[in-house]
Amino acid sequence: MTAFKQLLVATDFSALAQQAVNRGFMLAKHNAAQYAIMHVMSHDAMTQLCELMGNNATQLSQQMFNEANQALTSIITDASNNMGVKATTHVAEGVTFSEVAKYSEKIHADLVLLGAHGSGYLMRYILGSTSSRLLRKSNAHVLVVKTPPQNQYQRILVAVDFSAISEQVVMNAKKIAPEAEIILLHVFNVPYESKMQFAGVDTDVIQHYKNKTKADAVSQLNALAKSAGLAEQNYIVSVLDGDITECVVSVEQSSHCDLIVMGKHGKHVTEELLLGSATKKVLAETNSDVLVIVDQHTQ
Repeated sequence: MTAFKQLLVATDFSALAQQAVNRGFMLAKHNAAQYAIMHVMSHDAMTQLCELMGNNATQLSQQMFNEANQALTSIITDASNNMGVKATTHVAEGVTFSEVAKYSEKIHADLVLLGAHGSGYLMRYILGSTSSRLLRKSNAHVLVVKTPPQNQYQRILVAVDFSAISEQVVMNAKKIAPEAEIILLHVFNVPYESKMQFAGVDTDVIQHYKNKTKADAVSQLNALAKSAGLAEQNYIVSVLDGDITECVVSVEQSSHCDLIVMGKHGKHVTEELLLGSATKKVLAETNSDVLVIVDQHTQ
């Protein structure tokens, strides 16, 4: 699989959003990728400005636009931080996530980075009405940056459910950090376990089903790793019985992971991703960066 070719990051110039910008510089250098940094001037804020300033609004709006461009220029020309990457800049006016989506499509971005905080990025990303349209027409994957980037990712937790997108998820984990150790995690539940317990099914019988389910999952994970091109020494498998979020958090903490990779099913990154309970909980309850992979086969 080829490296990422076009990265895009949106910044509101906050310190936390800068973490995503810095991770983007690191990934762009590592992948020899094109890198674009954009800022969106809020449409609501500009509308209020026009109402307040009247005839002076146009001049002030242009001044704000110029200042945003200057701020972006300062970021990309900071030799102490840009790692030698020659980035481009873009300033837009409108609804943040709609503008990010449009520009992502325009430049054919294959990875979009967002800060986890800043001016409420992550909460709007998960809950906001306009955020559900982010990347609706784009096939870019989304990296939510939650930690200051110090190095390339060292240990990646990849959560797979053996759906059609699973191989893409594993391949993109390898793609974003080829030298990282990968933990392939599958979380399962024995069907109707509680009902079987209630019906008095012997615990040994239930345990037999658990053991078989786990053994089958281990075999599937190894087969998936092989098909995704992982070398045996570069990954380990983990199969757990329980709640997906709790298991992800547990493995993340015990294994000191710095990136979690998950898949998104369906045609676009829409409410299923943004409001889905598992993804929402993982984003909220983990400390690592989170990469969400879009199913390329449905784009």
